Amino acid sequence: MTPRNASLALPAAGLALCAGLFAAASARALPEDRQQPVNLVADRAELNQNTGVAVYEGNVVVTQGTMRLTGDKVIVYTKNGEFERMESFGKPTTFKQKPAADKEEMFGEALRLDYSATTGVVVATTKAKVTQAKDVFTGDRIEYDVNKDIVRAQGKPNERVQIILQPRPEGGTAPAAPAKPQAGTPAQPKK
Repeated sequence: MTPRNASLALPAAGLALCAGLFAAASARALPEDRQQPVNLVADRAELNQNTGVAVYEGNVVVTQGTMRLTGDKVIVYTKNGEFERMESFGKPTTFKQKPAADKEEMFGEALRLDYSATTGVVVATTKAKVTQAKDVFTGDRIEYDVNKDIVRAQGKPNERVQIILQPRPEGGTAPAAPAKPQAGTPAQPKK
């Protein structure tokens, strides 16, 4: 029995499937992330070498470099020793990662996250929300195609998707800071 919140020592096949999972999921992340070790912490784990299914339960936290996934339950599926897909459940299950050195961190949450290594698509369902900087996507289902860098969102029947995109400064640079009064010059009151 694994003590509560103990790091799990995984057999070679378990390490391979976790490494495959995060190498695939971080294909568009910082290059340094792919070189970092995968660390998985859970209250309980069961790895079935015959079926290729690994189930992690209770306060699951998976990290690799800037990537962090949390959930109440994470299921990883492999076939012939190769990672195929992953499901994460929680109230909510969360995901965050810095996609590139020049990009803001991406945050995602939903009651369920699914990732397919075959298609390269991450699907967040039920109360899904994806945030990057101040841009926010909300809907019942949000898909992110890692390979094509495409986001698709949809709501429940009779519900709409909400997308909030903040304006970008011209030239892609940060907005200029307001001018500061010079020493000895009183600041002008706001009108």
